[in-house]
Amino acid sequence: MGQEQPPAEAELSRIIEIASKATADFIVSKVPRDFLEGFNVNIEVMDPQSLLISVDVDVEVAEGDAKSLVDEASQYCLNILDSLISMYLRGQLDGRSDSEIIRSIQEEPRGSGGGSPKP
Repeated sequence: MGQEQPPAEAELSRIIEIASKATADFIVSKVPRDFLEGFNVNIEVMDPQSLLISVDVDVEVAEGDAKSLVDEASQYCLNILDSLISMYLRGQLDGRSDSEIIRSIQEEPRGSGGGSPKP
């Protein structure tokens, strides 16, 4: 059975944790370990009632410019958050492990409105 209200603080924290982990996995899958010097994924809830969420991704690479990867990872994170919130509202997060949820999102086909969350 689906949810009718925005996620409570505990559910929202879990959604953010899952999105952060999935985004980290995405970044690591895109850059060879020898070139990845570090990264940070910061997800902040600006307004929990309207689900206004800010995403900030920083990536440091040994060579070249990471701007396109930062943009791609930021969009990926927003797509993951959208999918997770939709799953929450449909009651599809209950009883599932975080890794199972990430796998199901990564396998989910996406419409033409955005890129696939597959890393």
